Amino acid sequence: MFKKPLILLLIFLFPSFLFSQQIPLSLNLFFKDKLFDNSIKTSFEVSSFLPVNSLVISMEDTVHFKNYSKRKLLQEHLFELKDSNYQLFLSPIFNFSIGKDQTNLVDQPLFRNTRGYYLAGNLLNKLSFVTTFYENQARYSLYETAYFLEHGELYSTESGIYQSQNAVIPGAARTKPFKENGFDFSYATGQIIYQPFKNLTISAGNAPQFIGVGYRSLLLSDNSLPAPHVRLKCTIKSKWELNYMRMRLMNLVRKPVSSSVEAYYEPKAFSVNYYTYNFSPSFSLSFFEGLVWSMGDSIQTKGVHPLFYSPIPFLAELTMNQQDLNSIIGLNVSYSGIKAQQFYGQIASGNLKNAFALQLGWRSYSCFGLKNSMLQFEYNQATEKMYQSVNSRLSYSNGNLPLAHTMGTAFQELIFRFNIDFKRFYFDLKTTYYHLNNYTSISLLPILKSKPLISTNLLFQVVELGYRFNKKTNFSAFIAWNYRSDQSNLLLPTNQFFLGLKTSLDNQYTDF
Repeated sequence: MFKKPLILLLIFLFPSFLFSQQIPLSLNLFFKDKLFDNSIKTSFEVSSFLPVNSLVISMEDTVHFKNYSKRKLLQEHLFELKDSNYQLFLSPIFNFSIGKDQTNLVDQPLFRNTRGYYLAGNLLNKLSFVTTFYENQARYSLYETAYFLEHGELYSTESGIYQSQNAVIPGAARTKPFKENGFDFSYATGQIIYQPFKNLTISAGNAPQFIGVGYRSLLLSDNSLPAPHVRLKCTIKSKWELNYMRMRLMNLVRKPVSSSVEAYYEPKAFSVNYYTYNFSPSFSLSFFEGLVWSMGDSIQTKGVHPLFYSPIPFLAELTMNQQDLNSIIGLNVSYSGIKAQQFYGQIASGNLKNAFALQLGWRSYSCFGLKNSMLQFEYNQATEKMYQSVNSRLSYSNGNLPLAHTMGTAFQELIFRFNIDFKRFYFDLKTTYYHLNNYTSISLLPILKSKPLISTNLLFQVVELGYRFNKKTNFSAFIAWNYRSDQSNLLLPTNQFFLGLKTSLDNQYTDF
């Protein structure tokens, strides 16, 4: 009776034992910079839809330590269990740092107190998973605090006006107050990956996603809050790669009426169709379609439109009303055919008039004859209407934060980055310059709020020097200097000094 179903099950599972899964590579800049390093050869194939499997790069040290304590500190996860059928890895996550803003008139130290864990593994050579949990208390600079608060939860008052409460941290979570001018927040990420065939990968979870090979992404970045998603990646004869992702987003707008103790947030849906053609191992061109779909309003939630599931580009844009759909169309290009050099770019357009964004970038590895170094220049631009929608509740955002560039709209940006590793010591330098024109930081909020538009220039300077104990968890001791200058004089310059111990797996952007 069970013979036929059993045969079908074995046919389905058999390929799983042929293709061992790999744990997704963390998106922190340290790992991403290593991912695109082509200083050894002139071409390599790396998907521009991140995260990718850690098999692509190696985080192993060239020297193997026999001493158990040294291995755990410098080479391995804290706990590692390995067998022919499984591998499990467990490490603590932390960020214990303290700092001072020299221009802050209030004599309060800045700090970050993060504790958590990283758990990952491969099971039965067919399933991989990774999960992290973070518990945080922190106090930030004045400009960061102001930004976090103005993107917080929105509650409707009896008069129908929405007011902000609490705050939201980019790349993390919403918050509650902690002591004086501090924030308390926790969040978790996770992802499960299954590969039934060599050319098909299925993943699900709420891990951060990123499209592109630059520091920024104008299509989809890890700037906003992690969100539940399902993603399918299919490769065809190494030339074509198709990525199909569906995600549930939310506006941090509390519904005015609820039968539960705490009112729900307004949901919206997000679909990505991403098609890549590899002209060669060193040259790829990708087409991006990102659509934000209505799932109702503050009163009633409705099911998503059936076209949400369609992988056919432009079908929804041609047949649906802009009140129910916000579309972003774009291209991503990458060329790495010259040894130790990479050229890349993106272009995108929105569904409003004069809504477009542009990226141009270049990386160079082992520059000036310096081994384990990287030099990067990048230009980004987005117009005033980019990522906006005729229906403000369908703006290109999640958790009240932009889904693409951290600044949202109405900016031009120049980025210079340089980093170098020497043995376990590292040096990071980043300079960011913005020109803002008719800019407001709340342009993508789901509820339109009044705030004066500004035109100004911003300068960010970040210098970090540290000692990286362990590459697998990016466990480092560091000292850092962060400087921010705003020519509009809305806030005093920020001049921060930090020192601490941290494990860095994800990115949390504060250069806005």
